[in-house]
Amino acid sequence: MSPARAWLIMIWALTVFWSCPVARADSPPTPSPTPPSPPALASPPSREALLEERLLKMEEMNNRLMNQVETLSTKVEQLSTKDGAAGTASAEGEAGAGAGAGERDGDKKPGGPQGTIGRGTSGDRESSSPNEGQGTAVKEGDGPNVTGGRARGAQGTVGRTRDEEKPRKISTTLSNGLRWTSDDDEFQLVFHNLTQAELRNFPGVGGHSPLKDTFFIPRQRWYFTGRATKNVEFYTVINRGYGSLDLLDAFIDLNYDPRIKFRVGRTKTPVSYEYYQIAEGDLIAPERSLYSGNLSGNRQEGFMFLGQVLDKRAEYALGVFNGPRRSFQDFNNDKDLYAFFNIRPFQKSENLTALKYFNVGGEFDFGNENNPIQPSTFRTANDQSSANSNAALDTLSPSFLKFNNNVVENGSRDHYSAWVAWYYKSFNLLAQYDGGSQQYSTGTGTSKVFVPNDGFFVQAYYFLTGEQITRRVDVKPLRNFAFKGGELTGPGAVEVHSRISTLDLGRNIYNGGLADPNLWANHAYAVDTGFNWYLNQYTKIYLDWQHAGFNTPVFNGVNSRGQTDLIRSTDLLWLRFQLFF
Repeated sequence: MSPARAWLIMIWALTVFWSCPVARADSPPTPSPTPPSPPALASPPSREALLEERLLKMEEMNNRLMNQVETLSTKVEQLSTKDGAAGTASAEGEAGAGAGAGERDGDKKPGGPQGTIGRGTSGDRESSSPNEGQGTAVKEGDGPNVTGGRARGAQGTVGRTRDEEKPRKISTTLSNGLRWTSDDDEFQLVFHNLTQAELRNFPGVGGHSPLKDTFFIPRQRWYFTGRATKNVEFYTVINRGYGSLDLLDAFIDLNYDPRIKFRVGRTKTPVSYEYYQIAEGDLIAPERSLYSGNLSGNRQEGFMFLGQVLDKRAEYALGVFNGPRRSFQDFNNDKDLYAFFNIRPFQKSENLTALKYFNVGGEFDFGNENNPIQPSTFRTANDQSSANSNAALDTLSPSFLKFNNNVVENGSRDHYSAWVAWYYKSFNLLAQYDGGSQQYSTGTGTSKVFVPNDGFFVQAYYFLTGEQITRRVDVKPLRNFAFKGGELTGPGAVEVHSRISTLDLGRNIYNGGLADPNLWANHAYAVDTGFNWYLNQYTKIYLDWQHAGFNTPVFNGVNSRGQTDLIRSTDLLWLRFQLFF
């Protein structure tokens, strides 16, 4: 018997008990005073007749109550059956409604391979008591608890699913990522994977050098992108690379018009063409130029407006960010402002077709900082890291400048950048100049040291196999490298490239006590030359030689005689394998 039926029968029994004075042994009838006898017309009914009349009335009332109990029991069983079905539909529908924002997402591509948002469910509860069928009553909160048209979620929270939402069908495709799309194209979840594995070799540095020949995983990233309705997009990236496992990107885009989008969260700052427009998986050389690799604004929390204007020939970004590079927190109330603009002035020209994909642009940003220094070490062959003080990084990339341990960023910081990027058939050219300044100090309450900085790079590359691109994304070989029927189907895509980059810092870095002039340099250059082999759209092999030089000798460890070893240049042979889909 169900608990509900047991309660109904108990209520009925109590009702019968208290409604019948004859059946109550604890309340014997009290004799009433005898009134004066009227004239006798007929003999009064006997006690037995009165009892029989009352029993007949009780039996009639009992029949009515039993009919009511049966009716109520039937309704309870019907409600229980409906609730069980609703629980099953809720679990499925919430994989559909919870997938509604994250897993049932539509098919429109967000900006770039640009997680999922937990949406809650309608009834995050167990469908029945674990003791059901054993006569144990279901406690409040264990079963259905519908309030105002919404079922309660886990721990009594109100479920997020709206009454009008219906489960959507989901299609799965593998195209530029693994995609789950709702049948109405409103929701989408896209998964991308970036894996890089490499070998670095440093000839001639000596066994005492901190640089070591090593295998390494520079980046392992998982991208979760998509949208929850067509105009609300999300982008989340989990990363493990030169630092610890962390949240690399996490932002939301409100995209109602391509001319103006609103982005909020943790994202790349629009600091230059090389950094903002070229993703790490699309780099030409294995890592960025010296200036961008060490002094770019990197990832920060903030918001910005961005979009395409002038018939999509130009793009812009205006942003406000916390300021500290690669940090998850701010250390003062000031914010940094960024302004970015890039244009293809000849894209619509009928006469200058060779310059159709010629880009020119500039950027400016400024702010006021009061935070730990980032980066604390300048290197030639890696990106900024969330674990920059980790000594393991000294084994991976030549270091040419290390700030003293007591140095902090304290004061104004400004940066400007100008560039040209030209895509013409199989040939591409990218040149960029960066400059600016930053104030440092050797602790709180000390004087500020103004340090100017600047740098440039020029990079050219050419596809030997004839591929042509109009921006630095998604290189697709004309013929993939593969074997079919024992025969080679194609060579893949082969790209040769070369780059020279420089970085200079003012001598105030020494005069202000920020770094040791006997161990470190304030000028560096690096030349990268090599080729990239694309087996297919998703697989790429880098082979690169980097030669770096410094204006003064830099620290290279302590030799066997206990003497500090200094070097003026380093060489790096670089073999990297990459999978990005």
